[in-house]
Amino acid sequence: MSCTSGKCNCSCTPEKGERGLPGIQGDPGIQGIQGIQGETGDVGPQGIQGIQGNPGTPGSDASFGAWIGLVLVNGWAPNTPVEYCKNDSELGLLRGRPTKLFNSSVSNDLIGTLPVGYRPSVDMRFPVYWVKTGSSITQFKNNGWMTVELTTTGELRMISAGPDGQVLVDLSSIIYRIEL
Repeated sequence: MSCTSGKCNCSCTPEKGERGLPGIQGDPGIQGIQGIQGETGDVGPQGIQGIQGNPGTPGSDASFGAWIGLVLVNGWAPNTPVEYCKNDSELGLLRGRPTKLFNSSVSNDLIGTLPVGYRPSVDMRFPVYWVKTGSSITQFKNNGWMTVELTTTGELRMISAGPDGQVLVDLSSIIYRIEL
């Protein structure tokens, strides 16, 4: 049933007309508030093991041989044992504290000589800690750094020492490449 009067006060159902054209799109709305965070999920299963890496090239264990006592000369005496050794990588080491009483200034004073197989490939100089004392090693008057030289012939020399006093030299900082 349809109404023809324009205004319908009856209980009839009007007929639908044709659909019109779409309208223009409106502006976007404002962003909503963030929701609450959800619960943390269960831990997933462990992944598969990765492939094994390359074994690499074997290196030297660089183990050191036994310490050997250095024969001291020219009045040098060991305050602690003066020794040398080398490792499988041909590095040489010195350790110990030789001491000597000087009555005058001295240059190039030979402390001892390393044997063949423990000598450096080039002449080398090393800064070493030294202590100069009075008549007793416990009466400190002076200390600091000085230079010792280790030559390709194996000679270990103190480059210079001042006059009048007991000098103690610490050789523990000396590490060098042995001649091949």
